[in-house]
Amino acid sequence: DLKIHEEYGAVFDQLIAEQTGEKKEVADLSMGDLLLHNTVIWLNPPASLGKWKKEPELAAFVFKTAVVLVYKDGSKQKKKLGGSHRASIYEDWDPFRFR
Repeated sequence: DLKIHEEYGAVFDQLIAEQTGEKKEVADLSMGDLLLHNTVIWLNPPASLGKWKKEPELAAFVFKTAVVLVYKDGSKQKKKLGGSHRASIYEDWDPFRFR
């Protein structure tokens, strides 16, 4: 699980930090609460996300308190999950392309 934390820990931390309100729906995404990690195919991505040569692969993480899907571009090693712009170089990647 250390490799998962090294690769995706910043994504999990940002998801927690971006929650607003007095009480966060998910207070923590710790590796101790990770029940399942696998790769899944998004069969029906919305057209608003652009054209795909094939269905995008997502890393799926099932925690006791949340499910997190992360798009990882294998060619450039980018983690994405939201936002609307596309990054051209690694340093500018937006870790949250899909929400």
